Amino acid sequence: MGRILFVGLAFGVTLLAGCAGQTALTPPEAAVPSSAARAGGPRVSWQFAGSLARPDARPSWIAAAAKKHSIIYISDEATNNVYLFTYPQGKLVGTLTGFSGPGGLCTDRHGDVFVPNVFTSTIVEYAHGGTTPIATLNDGTDRYPNSCAIDPVTGDLAVANNGSGTGEGPGDIAIYRGAAGSASFEKAMYHPYSCGYDPYGNLFVDGEDASFDNFRFGELTASKKRYHKIDLNQPIALAGGVAWDGASVAVGDVYGAVIYQFSISGSNGNRIGSTQLTGTVAAWQFDVDLQRVVVPNSNTQDQPASQILNYDYPNGGAARKVYGTGIVRDPVGATISLPK
Repeated sequence: MGRILFVGLAFGVTLLAGCAGQTALTPPEAAVPSSAARAGGPRVSWQFAGSLARPDARPSWIAAAAKKHSIIYISDEATNNVYLFTYPQGKLVGTLTGFSGPGGLCTDRHGDVFVPNVFTSTIVEYAHGGTTPIATLNDGTDRYPNSCAIDPVTGDLAVANNGSGTGEGPGDIAIYRGAAGSASFEKAMYHPYSCGYDPYGNLFVDGEDASFDNFRFGELTASKKRYHKIDLNQPIALAGGVAWDGASVAVGDVYGAVIYQFSISGSNGNRIGSTQLTGTVAAWQFDVDLQRVVVPNSNTQDQPASQILNYDYPNGGAARKVYGTGIVRDPVGATISLPK
C-alpha cells in the first residue's frame, strides 16, 4: 500500500504532499498522539495539511512506445506525482501529475490504474499508458482514501479510508460495484491502511487501532460481506501492504523491511513464511509478480536515496534490480499494469 496510508512523520511536516490552499478539504489540525514519537509515527496526514506543498502543475506525459509494454506505476507523496517505469527494466517512461496526496495503487484486469487521491477524497482512474483520467470516483465528505484493491471475481473496487467525520473518527472500507458509481461503506479497524483481495473475493485489510499503537488485521468476506478481526501469530510493528501472492496472504511490516506470508483460517492467521527485503528502509506497499516483488523504498533521510527495488520472491535478500534513484523522493505505492 500509502504512507498516506501510511502517512507518517518521517518528513517532519512534509508528509503527504499536496494540499496547501485546499482548506475546504482540510479538517482542523489536532494534537498529534503521543505515539507519534515512535519511528515513522502514525499516518495522520490531515494534521499537517496546511504546511504541505501544492500539487505538481506540470502536464502529465508518457513515451508513446511505453503503452505497448508492462508498466510499474509508483506513487510519490513528496512530489504529488505518479511515476511510470517499464517493467521489469525500470526505465522512466512517464509521469502523472496534479495529485493531492497519491496513495496506494491498484490495477484491474484491463490494465486500468486507480490512484487514491487523499486530500480530494477521490479515486482517479487511468487507462494503461494514459495521461488523462477516464473516471473519477467521489469517496465522500471527509474520507481519506489511502489505498485500493480490485476484486478478481466481481471487478469491484475496494478503498481503505483512513478517517471520516472530522478526520479523527473511525475509517471504513468503500466498495464500488464494478469500480464505478457510488460506494457502499463497511466498518473495519479504526485506521485502515492497506487492503488486498484473494482469488475468491475475500478482502484482507490491515491498519491500527484508535491510539495508533496497535496493529490490526481483518477480513471482509466475499460470502457475508461483513468485516471480522483476524489474529496473526506474527507481531507486526507498523502495518504495510497487503496482497495475495498466488499462494498466501502477504502482509508487510514497514520498518521491519519484511513481508510475511500467512494462511488464514477463520479468525486466525498462521505465519508460513517471510521475505526479508535487504536494503529497504521503509516499504509501505508492494506488488508481487510471480517470482518477483516490487518494493518502493521510501527513505526521506536519503541514506541511501529513495528508490524502487525488485527482489526475488519469496526468497528476498538483496535486491536484483534498483532504479528510480534521483526521481522518486518518498514513494509509497506500487502496481504493475499490463497492456491490453
